Amino acid sequence: GGRAVCEAVSIPVIGDGDTGYGGVLNVRRTVEGYARAGFAGLTIEDQTFPKRCAYAKGVQVVPFGEALERVRAAVKARDELRERSG
Repeated sequence: GGRAVCEAVSIPVIGDGDTGYGGVLNVRRTVEGYARAGFAGLTIEDQTFPKRCAYAKGVQVVPFGEALERVRAAVKARDELRERSG
């Protein structure tokens, strides 16, 4: 998995956090899990569920407010992880 990739290379690894795997709490959990695995960062998409191929017709994104909540949750999780690790 991701941990093995992060341990196998000497460069920062950015993971695919999908949509954060749910709501705001899931985004926080996703950020924490990726950080524990050793990822330097991750991307989080703004598509609605169920996701579609980005090139397919009918792709929809979440409202701006929800996307903003996801970003804020991810940043808060990152900041809390930094505080805990010193």
